[in-house]
Amino acid sequence: MHFCIAQWRLSVLRLSYYNRCNSSVVVEQYQRAIDDYDHAIRLDPDIAKAYMNRGIVYSMLNELAQSVKDFDKVIELDPSNAGAYRVKGIVLEQSGQTELAIKAYQKACELDRQYC
Repeated sequence: MHFCIAQWRLSVLRLSYYNRCNSSVVVEQYQRAIDDYDHAIRLDPDIAKAYMNRGIVYSMLNELAQSVKDFDKVIELDPSNAGAYRVKGIVLEQSGQTELAIKAYQKACELDRQYC
């Protein structure tokens, strides 16, 4: 019984950090968003959406290498996430890595025709 309560509290806490992250992005408090995504990820390192959104925020801050790392983590956790490949391709293209960007775009298209 105590384990279930602890798991529920952890889930609620993770969700609250995740929601605050999203709110921080809306009001352009990007560093706060990254800090909150970091915390949410520490609470649950398998939450692909947190890596995805943190990667997007890193790209908005022009921290492209860190952004790609986050998209790679999303792909590791969810290999069928076509959106992660698509956004990774965009970031790779922005950083001048055209060949890698093309590969990412092709994989996105292979997984989901809307990205073709």
